[in-house]
Amino acid sequence: MAHPIEKALQRAREEGQTKLQFGENRAEAKKPALEVVHTPVPLSTSEVRYWRTQSWPLTPQQLLENRIVVGSEDAPGAAAFNILRTRIMQKMQTEGWQTLLVTSARDNAGKSLVAANLAVAMARDRNHTVMLVDADMRRPSIHQFYNYPLGSGFAELLRGEKTVEDVLFHPGIERLVVLPGGQPITD
Repeated sequence: MAHPIEKALQRAREEGQTKLQFGENRAEAKKPALEVVHTPVPLSTSEVRYWRTQSWPLTPQQLLENRIVVGSEDAPGAAAFNILRTRIMQKMQTEGWQTLLVTSARDNAGKSLVAANLAVAMARDRNHTVMLVDADMRRPSIHQFYNYPLGSGFAELLRGEKTVEDVLFHPGIERLVVLPGGQPITD
């Protein structure tokens, strides 16, 4: 069975979209249930468009109510996440790393809160894009920080029931997309 990313690449080849042309308008193959984002995302000298990503924009007040403090400079904890972002990104650049995992040894330690805020803080850096993936199969919770309804996500993607563009959403924060966990898996 082909990996979902391999399937997406094959579909792109079939649609004649194998060469990514940054900043270029493309016809939409099929409209998802939510609004499609057409916001350009600057990356050093190029642009990326989220042309198949569902849009789920939130106001700054909604983000604060859901404990996403990074967007508000006067919110308690915002400076701490910005310092954490800077230190982590320096280490990642030094080591050549592209992926960061936030985990803990026990439940309710605050991993999702840290991951959600750190993702927003990292996306605020104009030279990086961020994909926040909720890989907690038993208790997915990242969607709650963005008021996103519990539905399909990472679990359904891994089972091959959904495609990447079916499950990703853009929370209205430039350079950030979220892959929610999907329906909880008990076993």
